[in-house]
Amino acid sequence: MTQSILVKMEDKNFKFLRHTEVKEVVIANGGTVSGEVDLEDYTAVAVMMPAAFTGTAITFQASDVSGGTFYEVTDGAGAAVSVVVSNEEIISITEAKKEALAPLRFIKLVSGSTEGAERTLKLLLKR
Repeated sequence: MTQSILVKMEDKNFKFLRHTEVKEVVIANGGTVSGEVDLEDYTAVAVMMPAAFTGTAITFQASDVSGGTFYEVTDGAGAAVSVVVSNEEIISITEAKKEALAPLRFIKLVSGSTEGAERTLKLLLKR
């Protein structure tokens, strides 16, 4: 069975990239924060959303070490780096948001709402 996936064109230059790696992250039932993702040598380019997701936005947390203290990622103006999301879509990450995430090694994705079940998101990465 083929699954149809909608693409939200947040970044007008979004293209499906060859040589992309996918890392799955899980947000637990009743939780808002995913497990960590190691971005060493990668740039996050998109997020593939599951069929069911409670939150309408994702923000990011980051740490300089695996298992360390994670802090909210903000832009130069102090606003949270966020992506508006919908179920069953691939949401591209804009260039400005890619730049904000680029120097970070370990990140977590944060749902804007408590999830009603375990959710697996896919982070698309490019070297």
